[in-house]
Amino acid sequence: MEEGFTDRVRKAAFVAERLVSEAEDLAERSNILSAEEKGALPKFKGLWKEKEIRKYLGQLEEALKKPRVYRSRKLLEEVGITSESISSDVLESTEEIRKLVTSLREVKDIPVLLQMLENTKSISHWLNDDLVTTAERVDAMVEAKEAFRRLTELNNLDDRLKSVLIMAAFEDPSSIQQAEELDSRIANLTSYSIDCQTTEENLPLFPDLCFQVYEIISELENSYKVLAEDIETSVRGKPLSDAKKSITNKLEETRRQYANFEKEWLGLSHTLQSLGYEIPSQPQGIIDIQESILELENRCRERLGESGQKLLKFFVGESVFPEELSCEEIKNALEMLRPFILKGLGGTEWPE
Repeated sequence: MEEGFTDRVRKAAFVAERLVSEAEDLAERSNILSAEEKGALPKFKGLWKEKEIRKYLGQLEEALKKPRVYRSRKLLEEVGITSESISSDVLESTEEIRKLVTSLREVKDIPVLLQMLENTKSISHWLNDDLVTTAERVDAMVEAKEAFRRLTELNNLDDRLKSVLIMAAFEDPSSIQQAEELDSRIANLTSYSIDCQTTEENLPLFPDLCFQVYEIISELENSYKVLAEDIETSVRGKPLSDAKKSITNKLEETRRQYANFEKEWLGLSHTLQSLGYEIPSQPQGIIDIQESILELENRCRERLGESGQKLLKFFVGESVFPEELSCEEIKNALEMLRPFILKGLGGTEWPE
């Protein structure tokens, strides 16, 4: 028989003797416990290997020496929270740990939330910082449980964005409301055929970009009554960042157009008001103000009369100057023609 083999057997026997001695010592110490306390001691469930036996004996010694710490570890393990890195001082607060575990069991109703707690080992980190604050954070999650459930069910967020928002809500449950608003905005933007898929590059700015594009479209629709199909034409199939550029240009152009139409409308309405006409309130939409301008122009033409018609034909080159008109007739006709003259001069602003 090889000498090395004999040495290994002797070493194994020596280790076994030491383990037996430690086990007998712990068994003797446990004799003073009540039957209920003994029933709460850890049971060996591993393989009969030195490493696993030593681990079990360590657990048994802690259960006898620091029963509150052991009970706290056991409570946390029941909800999947590893406790190796948690300070013994924290684990001494068994009742607080028990309350925390009760809250964590409620969080288990949201699998993604509990999985995140386990994967990030947040509870361990939080507990080492402050047990009371940890309990408050978990209680906030329990209170927002239904909101977390809704967050996981939002269907307009791609997986990349949803993961980021869940992580943000995990740190601050109050952010769930903003995530729900973002989901609604994305649904609105996709109705205009905007490509709302995230990338690694655009992810950090994506939520703000969504809200910005939504606000621009809302202004076009609400302030200027631009038709949805016209908006869609300018952004169809474009990524969000490109859609923002296009829709911003459209808003700026729409603002310029409306400003020019507004000058026309004010000139015509000023003239008609001076003649006693009742003028409706200024239209808000860009199409509505164009239609109103045509209506006001028709009213002005109706009031031109014969002298005004002669002057109008002269201005457009259809006849010679009507010399037979009196100064008063020319003055009255020019008053009526002034909006058209201003328009012909390029929309010069109506004087105050």
